[in-house]
Amino acid sequence: MLYGKMNLSFKNKIAFTCVLLMTLLNVFLSLIVYELVKIHSYNSIDKFLEGEINLVTDKYKIQSHIVFPSTIIEWQEKEHRSIGRYAVFIQFLNAQKTVIDKSPNLNEECLNLGEYESHTYYNSYVHNLIIRQVHIPVITNRSISGYIIIATPIEVTLRVLTILKYSFLISFPFLIIIQYFISRHVAASSINPIRKIIDISNQISHKNMSSRIPLSENKDELYILSFTINNLLDRLEKVIEREKSFISFTSHEFKTPLSVIKGTLQVLIRKPREIKDYEQKSLYCISQVDKLNDLIEGLLLLTQYETSKKSSNPEKVNINKVITDSLTEFDMQIKEKNLKLNIEKINDYSVYTDYFMFLTIINNLLSNAIKYSFNTGSIDIYQSIDCEFIYCMIRNFGISINEQEVKSVFNPFYRSSVNVDHAISGHGLGLSIVRQFCLLLDMEISIESDERSGTIATLKIPRSRSI
Repeated sequence: MLYGKMNLSFKNKIAFTCVLLMTLLNVFLSLIVYELVKIHSYNSIDKFLEGEINLVTDKYKIQSHIVFPSTIIEWQEKEHRSIGRYAVFIQFLNAQKTVIDKSPNLNEECLNLGEYESHTYYNSYVHNLIIRQVHIPVITNRSISGYIIIATPIEVTLRVLTILKYSFLISFPFLIIIQYFISRHVAASSINPIRKIIDISNQISHKNMSSRIPLSENKDELYILSFTINNLLDRLEKVIEREKSFISFTSHEFKTPLSVIKGTLQVLIRKPREIKDYEQKSLYCISQVDKLNDLIEGLLLLTQYETSKKSSNPEKVNINKVITDSLTEFDMQIKEKNLKLNIEKINDYSVYTDYFMFLTIINNLLSNAIKYSFNTGSIDIYQSIDCEFIYCMIRNFGISINEQEVKSVFNPFYRSSVNVDHAISGHGLGLSIVRQFCLLLDMEISIESDERSGTIATLKIPRSRSI
């Protein structure tokens, strides 16, 4: 949200993010360092005071519940007479918390007995100095005879902590600026490969789909990005080539019958003819119109289901009934070629599928079997079943297709050399529709062709769809 309002470039976004994170990290680390130095400094002072406590407790005496220094020489030491850095302030109080003696460096001032528990280190003031002090009670016969307060100046320590604090505060702006430029430089270096990918991608167009982005040696995120883009370009190239082929074949398929119709009509109007000639030529034109109509219907059917504009309507469909309906539809063609049908049916299996799509699949497979069969030949229709699939197979012993061409028979408008050599009519859409419908119905289709075994189209129907 913040980046959107600031309208930063990707490079500056990375730099800004790095600076923000580094600033937070620096603040966090600075606070930790400051607190550690502070704790260590106070611990050192407290240890010093602890040492002074041990020294003092060896040199005082108690008489009649009153605390007295054991010797006046104690006050002659330099640390008790000076008020400087290494000064030590000592003050004795009786049980009523009245001062009974103190070190000479206190002069007219006194140390305040804090409300803290005994042996607690805390800060106070004397001579306008900040001091660190501690007090301990003197116990005699299980009762408090008095108190001893020991203190030392901590101005130097506080000055060091203040310098450290302001050093952090003053250095922050400079650190932020340095971090920003370093982050910006690192970000620029990091996105250079991305810029190269963008530059190469901009050079790729529909006229230059063969170019690909070079893959980096390290299989990092940029490698994955380049690899993914190359895969996308491969798919786009195939789609574009398929579209070009589709348009080319469609134009050719439309052009041929239209040219025939136009030529026939031009011949008819050149001179008067007999009624039989008109009837003959008209019937020929109608046959060409029927071819055009079949082509248009096939294209519409393929396009509708490829673009998912039409969804399936699943229902209970009996496999044997569909085969019977398809055979009835092609009864005339079978009789014309005097074909023998060998039908082997298994138990009546029903599947939950789209009747129209399933019938179209069987119709196209049977149509091809009839089309490529020799006259007086035979067509085998048989089924089998295993634990996963129901198999429907249609085999003819006519014209076979070589292994290389079998791989392309499902492509739109593909027509093998067999069609040309044997003048077999068709538009090359039937098997494309079969493949598309099989994908939609979660079925599998395969074709095998051999001169001895014939051409076998195998439809695999998952038993999970059976009822």
